[in-house]
Amino acid sequence: MNKNNAHLKKIIYLLCFIFINCILSDIQAQIPPSMFGCDLQPPVTEIDLTTLPLDADGCAIGDITLVRNFESTGCCGDAGNNCARVIINFNNTQCGGILTLDIDGGCNPNQGSCDVFDGSCTNVDNGGTPISDFSELSPNADGFIDILICKPGSNDFTVGNICFEGCCLPPVLTCPLDANIECDESVDPNINASLGFPISSAGCGITTYSFEDFITPGACPSSYTIDRRWIALDEENNRDTCFQTINVTDSTLPVAPAAPADILEQCSASIPPAEDLTATDNCDGLITVSPTEETTPGDCSNTFTLVRTWTFSDSCGNSSAVSQIISIEDTEAPIAPAAPADISGQCGGVNIPPPVELTATDNCDGVIAVLPTEDITPGACANAFVLVRTWTFTDACGNTSAVSQTINIGDTEAPVAPTSPADINGQCSGNVPPAVDLTATDNCDGPITVSPTEETIPGACPSSFTLVRTWTFTDACGNTSAVSQTINIGDTEAPVTPTPPADVNGDCNTDVPAAVNLTATDNCDGAIVASSVDDLVADDCPDSFTLIRTWTFTDACGNTSSVSQTITINDTTAPVIPTAPIDVTGQCAGDVPPPVDLTATNNCGADITVSPTEEMTPGVCPNSFTLVRTWTFTDVCNNTSFVSQTITIEDTEAPVAPAPPADVNGQCG
Repeated sequence: MNKNNAHLKKIIYLLCFIFINCILSDIQAQIPPSMFGCDLQPPVTEIDLTTLPLDADGCAIGDITLVRNFESTGCCGDAGNNCARVIINFNNTQCGGILTLDIDGGCNPNQGSCDVFDGSCTNVDNGGTPISDFSELSPNADGFIDILICKPGSNDFTVGNICFEGCCLPPVLTCPLDANIECDESVDPNINASLGFPISSAGCGITTYSFEDFITPGACPSSYTIDRRWIALDEENNRDTCFQTINVTDSTLPVAPAAPADILEQCSASIPPAEDLTATDNCDGLITVSPTEETTPGDCSNTFTLVRTWTFSDSCGNSSAVSQIISIEDTEAPIAPAAPADISGQCGGVNIPPPVELTATDNCDGVIAVLPTEDITPGACANAFVLVRTWTFTDACGNTSAVSQTINIGDTEAPVAPTSPADINGQCSGNVPPAVDLTATDNCDGPITVSPTEETIPGACPSSFTLVRTWTFTDACGNTSAVSQTINIGDTEAPVTPTPPADVNGDCNTDVPAAVNLTATDNCDGAIVASSVDDLVADDCPDSFTLIRTWTFTDACGNTSSVSQTITINDTTAPVIPTAPIDVTGQCAGDVPPPVDLTATNNCGADITVSPTEEMTPGVCPNSFTLVRTWTFTDVCNNTSFVSQTITIEDTEAPVAPAPPADVNGQCG
């Protein structure tokens, strides 16, 4: 079916769904008698799959309201009451049994139980809430499923999400978009992907596609229209069709060959014959070539433009063209002959020859006109002028060439200058000599004017400069020559230094004398600046160093000289020691006196470090030894002096003996 029929069928399905409770009388006639043994038969709701709209998964679109009889009793042996009977018609459909059934509100404890019975009064509800599985129910031999749904409550209820096993819908075909292609493109969608393939929804099993083309010729052999009917066929022989329009046109121009290269020539005799050119086209058919020529005249007989155009037209009237431009333009001037040689002379002493007749040649035909002229330019003096003879040649197109002869008469030689005075290099401006008078000679008569000048180029200081004396000699025709003398004056001599003060040697920094003022003399005028600098070379201690005192003298030109005085300070005098304590001689160690503090003096006034030491020399017994105490004095320049005290301890006294026992006299014991 085509697109419009498919849409119409869907609208009919939807309208039928809106009035889902209208049951066709011919279907009602097929409803079997009740098998549920009810005293009062419940209302019957017919679900006809032949008219019920299903989605692609085989599920009913929307809910179905069930009307029940609240007074029905004895159904399935009083197992059910308040029931509704549902008969599902499977005749002439491609669906199997029921897979799922969603009962409005479900069967939960708050609403009491609900039961679904088949024709044998078997409760087939397996307890799903809200969806129950009835996959074991299959249509009977008459193509019906007959069930009884009993549910507590006082209102009618709905069932939804009714899905059927193995349902499939006929294919619904959507064609690819209409296409516009060139005649050299394939109309086979397997080759030309831009044409596309149809898209099918639903369908039972594998859907196959085919097409057939209906061709309408166009305005030319390579232009036509294809009405392509696409056909979708599923395994149940359900089919749908749609149409795609393919417009085949030839809008591509023939591919023109490269035009012959443009030509620029001077004369018409150089124009080549026209070439035969051929084009190619994207589609079959004859290509017609139409060559034309158009000439645009120029300003003269040998100047014009010739445009050759080749136009190529295919069988559909598409055309392209290439052109060749041949420009003929005589831009070459006549070839002039060699001019007579130029002539130059001095002081008007030459004979001017008469003019000659000259003839030129040209690259193109036509008359060449010759025009001779003479032009005299006076010079700056009586015997100085320029005579220019010119021969101008003009062809038929106004191109010109010319040659000239120049005859120069004049005085161009400068006066012969004398030898200049020798250059001078000197010191100080007082050594510049006075200028001398110089005279030149000339090849022609007339006075020679001498113009002496002086130019001073300052140097880096007042006594340094360069003086250039120039003598310029000019004859009557303005020819000049010159000589120069360069006098270089500079001050490169340093000032003459005075005798520096004698060198000084001392012990302490207080022995450094104050600096004196010294004055130098110079060969040139100008102030001399004197400056003194002390350069201290330190040694190991404050009173040991070398001071170099330098006086530098600088004249006005920066020349310098210097003298120096060396002052050497070296503290080599040891501290002046005090009188040492007198030596001591005693009998026992208790006779050793305590040490005393001693202080020395220094010639340079700096601090003195005192280092007392003791050295003991043991004797032959504990109370016999010699103790030497030494005080060492060190100034900041490590000059040292010392004094010592010797303490001699020697026990020479015998022990004091006690009185002995009385003598004893006796006889024989």
